[in-house]
Amino acid sequence: MSLQADLTAVIIDFMKGRNGSAALLERLLEPVSRSLNAEAARELIKLKADRRTQARVDELARKCNEGDLTPSERSEYEQYVTAGNLVAILQAKARLILSKKS
Repeated sequence: MSLQADLTAVIIDFMKGRNGSAALLERLLEPVSRSLNAEAARELIKLKADRRTQARVDELARKCNEGDLTPSERSEYEQYVTAGNLVAILQAKARLILSKKS
Protein backbone atom coordinates (compact mmCIF):
# COMPACT_ATOMS: atom_id res chain seq x y z
CA MET A 1 0.00 0.00 0.00
CA SER A 2 1.27 3.51 -0.79
CA LEU A 3 1.99 6.20 1.77
CA GLN A 4 -0.99 8.18 0.50
CA ALA A 5 -3.31 5.18 0.91
CA ASP A 6 -1.93 4.50 4.40
CA LEU A 7 -2.39 8.14 5.38
CA THR A 8 -5.92 8.19 3.99
CA ALA A 9 -6.84 5.04 5.93
CA VAL A 10 -5.45 6.45 9.18
CA ILE A 11 -7.31 9.74 8.71
CA ILE A 12 -10.55 7.88 8.05
CA ASP A 13 -10.01 5.79 11.20
CA PHE A 14 -9.24 8.96 13.15
CA MET A 15 -12.38 10.64 11.86
CA LYS A 16 -14.40 7.61 12.96
CA GLY A 17 -12.86 7.91 16.42
CA ARG A 18 -11.02 4.59 16.42
CA ASN A 19 -7.62 5.84 17.49
CA GLY A 20 -7.50 9.32 18.48
CA SER A 21 -5.03 11.87 19.34
CA ALA A 22 -4.18 15.14 17.68
CA ALA A 23 -0.49 14.32 18.12
CA LEU A 24 -0.92 11.17 16.04
CA LEU A 25 -2.75 13.08 13.34
CA GLU A 26 -0.13 15.81 13.35
CA ARG A 27 2.65 13.25 12.93
CA LEU A 28 0.82 11.54 10.08
CA LEU A 29 0.23 14.82 8.29
CA GLU A 30 3.91 15.72 8.31
CA PRO A 31 4.48 14.42 4.74
CA VAL A 32 1.61 16.61 3.56
CA SER A 33 2.96 19.72 5.24
CA ARG A 34 6.48 19.06 3.90
CA SER A 35 5.07 19.16 0.38
CA LEU A 36 3.44 22.60 0.77
CA ASN A 37 4.94 25.47 -1.16
CA ALA A 38 4.41 29.08 -0.07
CA GLU A 39 1.40 29.64 -2.35
CA ALA A 40 -0.36 26.48 -1.15
CA ALA A 41 0.42 27.36 2.47
CA ARG A 42 -1.14 30.83 2.05
CA GLU A 43 -4.28 29.33 0.51
CA LEU A 44 -4.53 26.74 3.28
CA ILE A 45 -4.34 29.45 5.94
CA LYS A 46 -7.35 31.18 4.35
CA LEU A 47 -9.46 28.01 4.49
CA LYS A 48 -12.56 28.33 6.66
CA ALA A 49 -16.06 26.94 6.90
CA ASP A 50 -18.81 28.51 4.84
CA ARG A 51 -21.55 30.43 6.69
CA ARG A 52 -24.06 27.59 6.67
CA THR A 53 -21.56 25.08 8.05
CA GLN A 54 -20.30 27.51 10.68
CA ALA A 55 -23.88 28.24 11.78
CA ARG A 56 -24.49 24.51 12.20
CA VAL A 57 -21.29 24.05 14.20
CA ASP A 58 -22.24 27.01 16.40
CA GLU A 59 -25.70 25.54 16.98
CA LEU A 60 -24.27 22.14 17.89
CA ALA A 61 -21.67 23.74 20.17
CA ARG A 62 -24.39 25.65 22.01
CA LYS A 63 -26.49 22.53 22.41
CA CYS A 64 -23.43 20.59 23.59
CA ASN A 65 -22.66 23.23 26.22
CA GLU A 66 -26.26 23.04 27.40
CA GLY A 67 -26.23 19.24 27.45
CA ASP A 68 -28.98 19.04 24.83
CA LEU A 69 -27.35 17.09 22.00
CA THR A 70 -29.07 13.99 20.68
CA PRO A 71 -26.78 11.00 19.97
CA SER A 72 -26.97 11.79 16.25
CA GLU A 73 -26.08 15.44 16.85
CA ARG A 74 -23.20 14.42 19.13
CA SER A 75 -21.78 12.24 16.36
CA GLU A 76 -22.18 15.06 13.84
CA TYR A 77 -20.56 17.57 16.20
CA GLU A 78 -17.63 15.23 16.88
CA GLN A 79 -17.05 14.93 13.14
CA TYR A 80 -16.99 18.72 12.80
CA VAL A 81 -14.56 19.00 15.72
CA THR A 82 -12.27 16.35 14.26
CA ALA A 83 -12.33 17.98 10.83
CA GLY A 84 -11.62 21.33 12.48
CA ASN A 85 -8.64 19.82 14.28
CA LEU A 86 -7.33 18.43 11.00
CA VAL A 87 -7.58 21.82 9.31
CA ALA A 88 -6.08 23.61 12.34
CA ILE A 89 -3.04 21.31 12.34
CA LEU A 90 -2.48 21.83 8.63
CA GLN A 91 -2.91 25.60 9.01
CA ALA A 92 -0.41 25.69 11.87
CA LYS A 93 2.08 23.82 9.74
CA ALA A 94 1.41 26.20 6.84
CA ARG A 95 2.09 29.21 9.10
CA LEU A 96 5.32 27.61 10.26
CA ILE A 97 6.37 27.03 6.65
CA LEU A 98 5.68 30.67 5.77
CA SER A 99 7.50 31.97 8.85
CA LYS A 100 10.61 30.02 7.86
CA LYS A 101 10.50 31.33 4.28
CA SER A 102 10.35 34.99 5.28
